[in-house]
Amino acid sequence: PKSGRKIAFSLTDRIRYEHVLSILAMRIDSDTPHVIVANEVEPSIEELLRKYNVFTISFNRPKFSMLMSLPTKDIKQFTKMVTSEILRFLSTISGGSVT
Repeated sequence: PKSGRKIAFSLTDRIRYEHVLSILAMRIDSDTPHVIVANEVEPSIEELLRKYNVFTISFNRPKFSMLMSLPTKDIKQFTKMVTSEILRFLSTISGGSVT
């Protein structure tokens, strides 16, 4: 990108303790922030990964608990919420605004 900033981005079903080593091993550059979106992340793992510049967005947080009961018509609202969460993380990582 023109700004010279890079972000690694991954999607996965869940992150548990047995996945931490493989996540850290696949990182090419520890200076490049890595964002992982997962259905489920164990809370203590989030804190551990953050120390290594890996940020997680998980759907097992209380604000996403409504996911299981969403009618089809509310999918747009859910999509906006997820997009907002991703943009918030990217803004935090890049140190500026992301749109």
